[in-house]
Amino acid sequence: MTPPLSVKFVIGECTAEVFARHGAKVVGYDIQDDSGHSLAKALGPSSSSYVHCYATDEAQVRSAVSTAVTTYEAHLAPYLLMMLNAPGPFHFYFSQNMSSAKRLAGKVAIITGGASGIGEITSRLFVEHGAKVIVADVQDQAGQSLCKELGAEDNIVFYVHCDVTRDADVKNVVDVAISRYGKLDIMFNNAGIAGKTDPTVLGTDNEDFKRVFEVNVYGGFLGAKHAARVMIPVKKGVIIFTSSVASVACGESPHAYTMSKHAVVGLMKNLCVELGQHGIRVNCISPCALATPLLRNAMGAAKSFVEHVVCESANLKGVVPSPKDVAEAALYLGGDESKYVSGLNLMVDGGYSTTNQSFTTVLRNIAVLIQKLLKMIKSPTSRQLAFPIKYNILYTIFQWSFITCEGNIYSYVVRLYCYECNDF
Repeated sequence: MTPPLSVKFVIGECTAEVFARHGAKVVGYDIQDDSGHSLAKALGPSSSSYVHCYATDEAQVRSAVSTAVTTYEAHLAPYLLMMLNAPGPFHFYFSQNMSSAKRLAGKVAIITGGASGIGEITSRLFVEHGAKVIVADVQDQAGQSLCKELGAEDNIVFYVHCDVTRDADVKNVVDVAISRYGKLDIMFNNAGIAGKTDPTVLGTDNEDFKRVFEVNVYGGFLGAKHAARVMIPVKKGVIIFTSSVASVACGESPHAYTMSKHAVVGLMKNLCVELGQHGIRVNCISPCALATPLLRNAMGAAKSFVEHVVCESANLKGVVPSPKDVAEAALYLGGDESKYVSGLNLMVDGGYSTTNQSFTTVLRNIAVLIQKLLKMIKSPTSRQLAFPIKYNILYTIFQWSFITCEGNIYSYVVRLYCYECNDF
């Protein structure tokens, strides 16, 4: 009897099959040669190859990567995924072409707030991937125009006026989905408002506070409640909420908005536990700030300016985040690829919430200030004061270095100082 493959190999094998099915060139690296060659043969020589390689041997890994690049004439960036289960198998995958398969074929979705911003982009993407979509919004003209563009005449998409704070409206939109398409697979509770932008507790307007909670929390609750009403009997379905990076990173948004997004995540987790017994998955998507109409109106600024501000404060550089990124996350959570994902608050923030951005911003500002001071020191008119000022700056920098653990930032500042003062 042939012994079963290890769990690690099974995970790698399944991932290789999925990647190849979606158009990637797959190079499997492993020490289980028979299994590796069999997998490569099954996937086909045009899609896959196998290389014997120990994960802990750097020379073998380097050689294997070089072989992969040579074989497929691909670059390691920007599409490179390493699955490392040392000392077991791992794989490098080079993605060249994504499959055009419709990932939501046969599914029916409701998207609240679907006429603009994240909702609009998600509506477009869901239709592109084969879903029947009901756009639920209070922006009737925008919603009807969108549906007409996407295929209302072909019964692919349909607009329903829906104020998510009114139980009757939310009940109606779910009933329309059932009567029109016969089922509801995905409920995307995306509608939300930012409220007034005053960040202070004393400046918070009580009525505005209530309104933010009414839309963001109660509206999402009603969407989940009525979706569950039709999903529980069939023992399946997906409920998704749009939350925010404000659900985990505080101090940068108004109190009402921040509290409402925390509440949405709490609601999602509670629903996950309850509805999991009925085969229903419940998840959140928490994006960072995006240049949506909602944020542009709140800031009173043009799209280009908002994108500039977002990119300046971002942790992940070289990428401009957009509503399409959130739509792609919703596509994943709504599709069968995530069939065992529930209770997740999926951060779409480029790692923003993993660090103390306000502290980092202060340090960067200090570095800029030091640059300006050093330029002043090096000017001919300041030569007489150069030594005491230089000494004080350097002493302060080293104090910071020893007191804190932010080694990378402070090392950068020290190197900056030494570079600027290299002729002293």
